This record gives sequence, C-alpha cells and structure tokens, in this order.
Amino acid sequence: MLRQIVIPNLKRCLRTGEFLCCLNYTWESIFKKETASWKNSKKQKLVWFNTGIHFGIIVLQFWSLFKFATNVRTIFQSSMLLFPYITLFVCRLEWRASPELVQLLRRICHQGQDEGRSSWPQIIYRILSLIYRLIDSMQILMPSIIGILVIIRPCQVPFLGSVVLPSNMCHQEEKSFVTIWQAVVTFGTRIVLATWEAFVMLNMVVFSLFYAMFILISGIIWVLEEASEIFKRKMFTSEYRDLQVMGSLLNDCVRNKLFPIFALASVLVQIIAGFLDIKHHAEMNVYFLAFVTFILLDATLFNLIWFTGSGLLYSKSVGWLSELPQLPQLPQLPQLPQLPQLPQLPQLP
Repeated sequence: MLRQIVIPNLKRCLRTGEFLCCLNYTWESIFKKETASWKNSKKQKLVWFNTGIHFGIIVLQFWSLFKFATNVRTIFQSSMLLFPYITLFVCRLEWRASPELVQLLRRICHQGQDEGRSSWPQIIYRILSLIYRLIDSMQILMPSIIGILVIIRPCQVPFLGSVVLPSNMCHQEEKSFVTIWQAVVTFGTRIVLATWEAFVMLNMVVFSLFYAMFILISGIIWVLEEASEIFKRKMFTSEYRDLQVMGSLLNDCVRNKLFPIFALASVLVQIIAGFLDIKHHAEMNVYFLAFVTFILLDATLFNLIWFTGSGLLYSKSVGWLSELPQLPQLPQLPQLPQLPQLPQLPQLP
C-alpha cells in the first residue's frame, strides 16, 4: 500500500529534478531498473555545475547576512533560510548516484506490488496520502511565495537582490518614478530576481522532497509497515531475516549522513520559524509571514513523522523480541583433559 502513495509523488519529484538537472537519480534508473543514464554524461556535468551554483548561493547568503543583517529579526530570518541551503548542499555532495539509495527506492517501489496486502487500517494510509500530497504541493507553493516576496521586497536579506541591487532601487516603491523607462527597468529587475529566487527555491524543495521525504521518511515507514506484518507472528521466520536486511539497508542509507543532518537542521529551523511567528509576526509582511508559516509546518511534519516512526520501530522490535519464548540453553560441554607436555628435544651440536 505504501508504494501506491510513494510512486506518483516520487515520479513527479524525479521528473522535476531531471528537468532542472539537479539530481543524480532518474525515474528510469529506479523504477524500471535501468542503468543510470547520467553517468559520465553531459547531464551529469550539469548536475555538478548546479552543485557549484548551490555553493555560490550559500557564499553570497553568508556575505549578505554578515553585511546587511542589522537587527535580531533579520539575523533569525536569514539563518532560517541559510540552514536548509547548507543542509541540502551537504546531502547532495556525491559524484554519482548512490547504489544504496537506488536499491532502497527500488525496494520501496516494488515492495508488495504482487501481494496487494496492507498492514495497517485504511485510515492510516489515507492520512499518509494526504501528508504526501500536502508536502508535494510545496513544489508550487514555496517558489510562488518566494517570487511574490522578492517582487515586493527585492532587497530582502539574504536573497540575491540584497547583494547586487543599489540602495536607491531597494526603496523605489516609496518614491514616485521619474520616467516610464525607470519604472519598466525597476519592475523588470524585480521580475528577473523573483524568477531566479523561485528557480533556486524549486531546486531546494526538490532536494528536500527527495532526501527527506522519499529516502528518510519513506524508508522508515516502509520498514515499519513490513515490521508490523511480521511482528504479528510470535516466532522467528525467514521474513524476520528479510526485515533485518531491510533495516540494515535503511541504516546504510541514512545513519551516517542523512538522519543526523536532517534531525539537527529541521529542529533548528522549526525553533527559529516558531520564534519568528510568535515574536516578530507583527513586523513581517504577509508574504514572508506565510513563507515562515509554511516552513514551520514542513519542519513540524518532518520531525513528527521520522522521530515518531523511528521510536515506534525500535519499541515494536524490542517488545516483539521480549515476547518470544526463550530458547532452552544448551548444556555446557565438559572440558577436555589437558595433554601432558612433551619433553624438550636436545639441541644438536
């Protein structure tokens, strides 16, 4: 049942990533089990170029933060945007598609496709489907909000306009335009900056959906779904060995990098977004307030799903193992008598 929820959203995310040339993974290489076509190709180089642009954006945001952030609210706003950019940059640092991630996604997409069984009540799958659809809609909502925000406030720290635009153009809306040409240039500049920031934000949303939603969260839910079916039996079976293999594969994919990075960054972003919404909501315009609220909801959903899922998986596994009947201990073998030591041979002259 999980695959029916994951496959359409994953396909849409990978198609968008293939169009933007920002992911090392394609839909054909995962679902159709074909060899990744980007290895040592022109598109692979475009992915590396996209990664370089990502690093340059982070450098510019640091410069904008240290140069133009003048109060506590601006520092918190910039930090809230900077943490996800850094987190996703670290997650995407790989020369080519990881075989472990590809294998995990294949197992999730092909798991249970011939059986059609479900381990949980239908209401749980409906809630999961709603959550996936809401988070998938961020591909449209987040870039749109950022674009509108940049059109209204082109010099918002830490966006590109705060670095490249002169100060008189940042406050142009407060003055009357002298000529029509000046108004056209100003509006055109804002449109260009808004398009760029929306494009960058769309890249960030695709990264976060792929690594956080489809690798980390879907992997945890997938193992938990399989475990719920296996834990109904109070005996060791071959399926439990398969579950151990699934858990080992998931740990190999997320333990060293994805889980600790997202766990730290999402908690920090949730704290900062909540602080801005509560403390400084009256000082922010409505578009940036909506943007901060969406980030707060996203971070809360992510934290709720993966921390709860990890805790449930661990508690169910420990409880299931404790309820199994104890195997009888084998009798201890008697110790063999010690052999007598042979006499030492005389040395030859």
